[in-house]
Amino acid sequence: MKARKLDISWPMASMADIAFLLIVFFMLTSAMSADRGIRHALASDSEGAPLAALTIRVYAHGFTLNDLPMDNNHQLADGIQELWAQGHRAPIIVMTEPDASYQQLIDAVDAIQRVEHRVRTTLETHIATARDRDLFLKSRQ
Repeated sequence: MKARKLDISWPMASMADIAFLLIVFFMLTSAMSADRGIRHALASDSEGAPLAALTIRVYAHGFTLNDLPMDNNHQLADGIQELWAQGHRAPIIVMTEPDASYQQLIDAVDAIQRVEHRVRTTLETHIATARDRDLFLKSRQ
């Protein structure tokens, strides 16, 4: 007598549905950790006083570095490097104004990268959100 083979099959269509539902469930219920705004502790100098961050503001037709006007990204890079040479090791905060173009922001980041290449180190850089910019402007009034 021959042994009879059992034909076991799983309905694959319902398996795909269950997999899809699980993916959707985990996408909707999981919390993504996103850095919102500027979260960093400012470095302190040898006397214990916190260093002020270097602030780059990007406008439609230029930049400011700690409220000093800069005409182009080469002048901005030279200003950052000069502050670095003077011992300023504080984080760099880049804030864009609403009328600034994306290219202006890229030019500011290029200036920072140019300084990183010159001094052979990575500079701590944060790009502020619109909300951060508004909070900064309110704090200065």
